[in-house]
Amino acid sequence: MLAEWLEFDNAKADNRFFWIHMANCFPEGDLKDTWKLCSGKFIKEALLLVNPKLVITLGANAARYFFSFQSLKNHVRRFLGNGLNCTINRQSYACIPFSHPSWKVDRWRRDNAALHYNTMVQARKLV
Repeated sequence: MLAEWLEFDNAKADNRFFWIHMANCFPEGDLKDTWKLCSGKFIKEALLLVNPKLVITLGANAARYFFSFQSLKNHVRRFLGNGLNCTINRQSYACIPFSHPSWKVDRWRRDNAALHYNTMVQARKLV
């Protein structure tokens, strides 16, 4: 769905993007703790190896890992207002916060249609 939002066909997106998700391990306990524990083990190292020009977060949990904020809606507004950078390992990256592309978040996108649309428009300019 992200490729569709950015107007890429899937084959082109796979050749252009490095995809990584937050939970590559599954310790017991709360899912939010799982993301913190698992992400901390590999995302910083992956960013150092890949050295991306742009980081796209999908969903509030991914955005919380990279940024300190109260809600995805407020974070998207910050991105649309001034652009956004995230810093990992003292390296700064241009960042785009998107809602998670799952069906579970369809209501958020409907309720925030203008924010989602404007994020897609801005993101297409950056990619």
